[in-house]
Formats: sequence, C-alpha cells, structure tokens
Amino acid sequence: MKILEVNDVVKIFKTKGGNVRALNGVSLDIDEGKTVGVVGESGSGKTTLGRLIVGLINPDTGSISFEQRSIGSKVNIRHPDIRGKIQLVFQEPSESLDPRIKVGDSICEPLRGLGIEKSSWNSKLKIVSEKVSLAEEQLSMYPSQLSAGQQQRAGIARALITDPKLIVLDEPTSALDPTARAEILSMLQDVQKEFGVSYIYISHDLSTVRYLTDETAVMYLGEIVEFGETSKIFSRPSHPYSTGLLSSILLPDPEIVMDESLELSGEIPSPINLPKGCFLESRCPISTKECSSHHPDLITSDDRLVRCFEVEKMKDIVQPSSKFEDFDKSFDDFMTKRYSSSVQAGNN
Repeated sequence: MKILEVNDVVKIFKTKGGNVRALNGVSLDIDEGKTVGVVGESGSGKTTLGRLIVGLINPDTGSISFEQRSIGSKVNIRHPDIRGKIQLVFQEPSESLDPRIKVGDSICEPLRGLGIEKSSWNSKLKIVSEKVSLAEEQLSMYPSQLSAGQQQRAGIARALITDPKLIVLDEPTSALDPTARAEILSMLQDVQKEFGVSYIYISHDLSTVRYLTDETAVMYLGEIVEFGETSKIFSRPSHPYSTGLLSSILLPDPEIVMDESLELSGEIPSPINLPKGCFLESRCPISTKECSSHHPDLITSDDRLVRCFEVEKMKDIVQPSSKFEDFDKSFDDFMTKRYSSSVQAGNN
C-alpha cells in the first residue's frame, strides 16, 4: 500500500538574482513500512522535497498525498487528521529539543498537541525511550547534558511517541561520530521492523543510504535522474550522475577501481539559469548533441526509472561483470562489519 504519493511537484524560490527552481516536476511514491533514500549534491533539492512532504512549505504546482489525502496549505502536519502521523527528524538533534526543558518532557510535548491525556504520557515515554535506548536518568537531564548521539535518540523518540506512519529523516546522522551513527542506523532498522513505520531518508552519505534504504531517488538540480531498488542502483547505476556520485565513495577494497571514463567534471549550472537541454550535459562524459538541445524525460529502463538519452550506452559501459558488482559485494561485507563492530563497541 502506498502511504505517500508525490506527483509532478514544482517549487520556485524568488530571490534578488532571479527565480531559483528548487524542484522541477518531482514524482515519488513510498510504500508502507519501506525506506526511500533521497541523495544528491548540495542544491539537488532533496531537503526542499523533505520540507514539502511534511508541509513546512507548499508546492507551486503538483500535489502531495498522504494516505490518499492531499497535503498543502489547508491540510498539513498540523491538521487534526494528519497531526502526529508524519514526523520530521532534524539534521541537528538539538533543533528538536528545547534547551530549557528536560529531555523526557520534551519527548512528550507532541502528545499535548494531540490532546492526549497526561496520565498516559509516562507509559508512552517508557516505551519509546526503551526503544531508542535512553536510560531513565537521561530523561531527567537537559539536552546540553547529553551527547550528540543521545540527543538524536531523544529527537527520534519525540518523533515516535505520536505513533507516526511516516518519518522524514533529514541528514539524521551527519553530525554524529561513526559509533553513534552506527547505533542510530541500527536502532532505526529495529524501530521500523517493530512499528512498520515508513522512512524518507535524506542524506549525502551514500554508505548509510546503501545500508538503510529499500529504494533510492538520485536527485540533480531539482530533478530525479534515477529511481529504483537501492541494491541495483549501487551495483549497476544507469545514469552518469549516479555513477559520478558512487565514484565519490571511499571504496572498501583497494583492488576495486571505478571506470575513470565515467567521472564528472566541470561546474554545476546555476538553478536560476538552467540549461535548455539535459542539466548534466556540461559535466557528462558521454553527452551528445541531443543532450544539449533537448531535455530528457524520466523513462522506464529495465528495473528502474532513468532520465537519460544514453541509457543503452550506459548499459554497454557498466556491464554486470564490471567492477560495480564487485564493489557492491565488497561494500556489503564492509558495511556489515563496520556497523556490527561499531554497535558492539557502543554497547560496551
């Protein structure tokens, strides 16, 4: 069952220098109990998409539906029918916690907005604090007395206490050290298995996206350029930009080398003055004349959606027997060892 449907969303921000097209016709679905990763460089539109989904800003055109109900200026996360069902976890954990309020009280604060009787708060707090591994004494502390990892656990507990159906995670581990990052990712997986919550995981950290998500949307200059199963995109990307992003990962096996012919070069075009053709054309190693004169649509190619005129050429370049599959296998082994050892170290 689809819990969220984003359909052809456009968002333009007006500035003194001109109109910034932050999102250019983005469409995205997420199924119940699944995790969709949204990746891309700075300025790709991934954070803007997250803010639209939770209703902090409204699209200029297009539509967003949650449980088949439209989200917009009249109905957003503060509407009685939706309040508490969609939650946002911030990049900086301190942003969701009032420094003047004790952690336990801050976690329970969303229940006040839902009109839930205070007599039931403690039981709900006990459930979510245990789920995110916050000790009882930490609930009586102020946010400044917690580590960054503990603050993020409190932020996630605050999101969970309303029994949400969807949580938008906006760079939730970027401010954390490797051990805390590993613990948070493991905890998010456990929470999803137990409660069936869906995640939209926005991140520039491709290693955590590969570890946590079921599907991935690769964004560039306000567009989705590739969308499909995470494992398939990471093992054999079909868009030159996806390939460029993957080449930026620190490889776990020094024997695995990415194809240098697929590396991106040049500057990112201005979102105020976007090219007529493909937005990646000036940086793409396999671009053609068609790429500079026409803008590609998002098309179905085998097991995914791709926005590229040269999909067939990419299939020839990135063969199943290429280093990408070797990379994917080595990457899985590396990530399993990395996060398992980090979680074990964090629990000692």
